Amino acid sequence: LLISDTGNNRLQRVQPDGTWVQSIGSAGSGPGQFSNPRGTTQAADGTLFVTDTGNARIVHLAADGSYLDAFGTAGSTPGQFSTPYAVRVMRNGHLLVADTNNDRLQIFTPTGEFVDSISHAEDPLVPNFLEPSAAVEAPDGSIIATDAAHNRIVRLYYDDVPPTANAALVAVPGGVRLTASATDSGAGIDATTY
Repeated sequence: LLISDTGNNRLQRVQPDGTWVQSIGSAGSGPGQFSNPRGTTQAADGTLFVTDTGNARIVHLAADGSYLDAFGTAGSTPGQFSTPYAVRVMRNGHLLVADTNNDRLQIFTPTGEFVDSISHAEDPLVPNFLEPSAAVEAPDGSIIATDAAHNRIVRLYYDDVPPTANAALVAVPGGVRLTASATDSGAGIDATTY
């Protein structure tokens, strides 16, 4: 298990029974260093990705925890971050990042190339969600994200899942579903709040 030891600016690897294995990283902004690391995820090749929240970047580590690379800087343009909290590997191998204080989700290739951004500010068909601190791709291809400012969970259908023809509001148990036509960017096809 890989645990973000946020306050100590490092990661801790432990066995499932809690036995300590190794510490990874130290405080700072250089290679192999962290400032308030939070989210971790593992790619199919065994490498690891970490949201280095205080340094506004995503760090890529080898399976053994050694530093490989990092991408991102502080800011609000595509590819920049403001307090990134979570990172997850998507089914297609891309990285889904909760860019918390920019009120958006961003998608990158594993090498850090910007692919897309999902936010209400960039696409009014996307529901207004603020301060996403976690995001994950569900088995049906939708993206589920926290909306900390509104105390809710938002489900976003991204890319080709599922296509809908017309915009409509549909009542569903626990919330309202907003469906809308697909856009060129792929975001905002369908969203549900709970």
